[in-house]
Amino acid sequence: MQDSKKAMNLNIGTTIKTIRKSLNMTQKELADKLNISAQQIHKYESGVDDISLNKVYQIAKIFHCDVSILIGNNYNNDKKNLMVAEKKDELDYFENIKNSNNNTSNDNDNAVFLLKKYFSLKKNDRLKVIDFLNNITKK
Repeated sequence: MQDSKKAMNLNIGTTIKTIRKSLNMTQKELADKLNISAQQIHKYESGVDDISLNKVYQIAKIFHCDVSILIGNNYNNDKKNLMVAEKKDELDYFENIKNSNNNTSNDNDNAVFLLKKYFSLKKNDRLKVIDFLNNITKK
C-alpha cells in the first residue's frame, strides 16, 4: 500500500512539474500563488510529501486544467503539454477579446462563453462545429 501511495505522489508531482515548466513558471511563482514555500512545491514535485486534494484542485485552477490531468495516469507528458498549451492559448485569446475596443461588453461576454464551450469539446466535435459554421455562413 505504501509503495502505491508513493508512486501516486510521484506521478502527481511529476505531472505538476511538467505542466509548471511548460508554462514557464518557477517553483517560487507557483508557491506564491498557493501561499506556501517553494520548498514545499519541490517536495510535492519529487513525491516526498503527500499533496492534499484541495492543493491539487488549487493547482489545477492555476494551470487552467482539469484535476484529472494532475491525478490521472491516462495522459502522457506530450498530451499534458499540448492540453496546457491549448488552455494557455485559449486564455490569451479570451483576454484579447475582452480587451478589444470594437466590441460591446455583451458581445465580449457572448464570445467568451461560446469560445469556452467550443474549447470544452473534443477535437472531433470541434471540427463538426467548424463545418456547421462554414455551412451556415456560405453565401
